[in-house]
Amino acid sequence: DPLSLAASIAGVATVAFQIIGFLGTIASGGKERLSLLQELSNLWITITALQAQIAPDGNVVDKENFPPQLLSLFESDGILKELEGLVNDVEKKLKPRSTAKSIRQTLAWPIAKTDVIEIVNRIARMQQTLHFALEQSNYALTQEIHRDGKAMKATMDETRLKEMIDWLSPLNFVAKQSLLFKEQHEGTCKWFLGCED
Repeated sequence: DPLSLAASIAGVATVAFQIIGFLGTIASGGKERLSLLQELSNLWITITALQAQIAPDGNVVDKENFPPQLLSLFESDGILKELEGLVNDVEKKLKPRSTAKSIRQTLAWPIAKTDVIEIVNRIARMQQTLHFALEQSNYALTQEIHRDGKAMKATMDETRLKEMIDWLSPLNFVAKQSLLFKEQHEGTCKWFLGCED
């Protein structure tokens, strides 16, 4: 249901934000730390955009209005579950288990360079998938707005045309013509129409 989906997105966003904050406090790690920090920051921005699609103005959209292009992201084996697992794994790797380790961790980077590269690449791939889904959703929304706008314009044009005709003459010509056809007597003007001159 949309409410639980919004909650799971919020959970991933929260963990990613906490990792970003933690990475900002670590002095070691060099390029790997900065690379992970940058990729997680980009991911957080993407997840925030996804939250805005699912819960505009803080209100979760209902099932009828849920963007169908985003549904595949939330399947049990979908990208959001994979992303949630990855972010939680990164958090576990970075989280110190004791106070002594906490002090030592600020001095020594806890993740191997190859692991950081793999994590960054996985986050980048998942982020591309999220971007693609968001683009599809935005495109569908744009098309819907365009169709609604055209329909509204057509309705407005008809209304405007009727207002102008009513302004020119208050008579209803269709009704008047129908009345005249009903009052016509059989054979009226046959002599005129049948004349060869």
